[in-house]
Amino acid sequence: MLITKMDRITKNGGNNRIAPTLEREVIISTVALYLLICGALLAVHHFQPAGQETTTSSSSPSHQHFSTTGK
Repeated sequence: MLITKMDRITKNGGNNRIAPTLEREVIISTVALYLLICGALLAVHHFQPAGQETTTSSSSPSHQHFSTTGK
């Protein structure tokens, strides 16, 4: 049996398949991007001034309370 760089022999003699380098790289990149976006959103939420009123330019009736034009 030929053992390639993609195969790893475990202690009990079985073979475990190692994920290809590209697949592993894509997974790591996706997780890193997710963490970056979460961190940015958390920072924006945390550093928003406490006394600042939340407003919106939406004309939806459900957003009337926050509207800048409907007051």
